[in-house]
Amino acid sequence: CLRSIDQHMSGVDLITVLDDGTPLKLLGEIKRRHPRIEVRLSTNHAQKAREVEEGPHRPEHTEAAKLRIPWDLWTEAVRRASEYFVLLEDDEWCIEGIDLRGLERVARDKHIDIIRLTQTQSPVFNPGKIDSIGAGIALLHPWYLANRGTARFYWCFLRNKYKLASALRRLGVSTQQWKLNAWALYAVCGAIFRKAYWLHTCRDMKADINEKQQLQNAAEWAVRHPAARFGITTIDKITTTFRSSVSTAERDVKVGFDMVSFNRIMNEQWYQGKLDPSAGLPGDYPVELVLSILERVREPRCPANKWLPWCD
Repeated sequence: CLRSIDQHMSGVDLITVLDDGTPLKLLGEIKRRHPRIEVRLSTNHAQKAREVEEGPHRPEHTEAAKLRIPWDLWTEAVRRASEYFVLLEDDEWCIEGIDLRGLERVARDKHIDIIRLTQTQSPVFNPGKIDSIGAGIALLHPWYLANRGTARFYWCFLRNKYKLASALRRLGVSTQQWKLNAWALYAVCGAIFRKAYWLHTCRDMKADINEKQQLQNAAEWAVRHPAARFGITTIDKITTTFRSSVSTAERDVKVGFDMVSFNRIMNEQWYQGKLDPSAGLPGDYPVELVLSILERVREPRCPANKWLPWCD
């Protein structure tokens, strides 16, 4: 992620890494390789880092896995950010040039609250009319923002206010696509946000990432700000990986592959200079490279022959 920012993103004033559990040894090496970054740690960082280093198999770590999502860290960072900022997750990376100064100028001029940098060709995430406005940006006009009436109807639908969504289901109306269409208004990451908009969509978040509530808040913003605009880049500027994860999930148990142990192995290989995550850029890291590491290390919790089934 950081290397691709250096390669593809211009107009960067500050890169802030918000960390919720990376061991300090690894953070120090990241800082050494990318000296201009600023690192901020979550309140529960030390406890979560201990789990990353030792694994989730010790009894004292059962509570660490339940620790809160660090909304206070994220919200404070956004409050201190510039009016427009880019939000990327650690498993995303840039694949095309991103001129932040140019995108910010257009966003200010056109009053755009979010410019999504990925999923730009998805009809589900981009329902309705799409208008190119130049500079590699397009404005989205989802069907439910046709006027204030339809916008309010859609907001009520997402909240199930007046039991609207329930009534539609009882009438046999298929609304699953309607719910997915809400992503035209929002993105968890991989986007340029206006600060006030992000703070509104993520207000009142506490213990978890509640995407349903975030989408409801985004729809509310559209109702309360009729001039709000929502944009995408005309091509994908970033992409993500589906070959690893930061958490132990049901998939780990189903496949028989411990992703926490996998991450610990990959982290150590990177730290020792034996793994270059950017080797496959602009694509994902090479399958052959990862398999060779797993076959060499031979960790019973993450056998090489179970990794690709986990990815699928």
